[in-house]
Amino acid sequence: MAFRRFQIVHVMIGSETLEVTTFRGALAHDAKKDAHGRVLHDNEFGSQAEDAARRDFTVNALYYDPASETIVDYHHGVANLKQRPCA
Repeated sequence: MAFRRFQIVHVMIGSETLEVTTFRGALAHDAKKDAHGRVLHDNEFGSQAEDAARRDFTVNALYYDPASETIVDYHHGVANLKQRPCA
């Protein structure tokens, strides 16, 4: 049985496709997980900062603000990218 953990909206800008999701909040201590520890039902909405804290890699916690054309970086993901050479 497959569970949809959160919904993604595809936004088309010219030939580019952006994936947009809602920000997820902190998990409840009794959140249901599968045998691998993945959260099965994850619909707690939260702030951008709460969502960033839940990400598995620092680069996954980067956000782009199209209004100011800036990157919002809560966990030093840009610095992390700059330190590692591309494969």
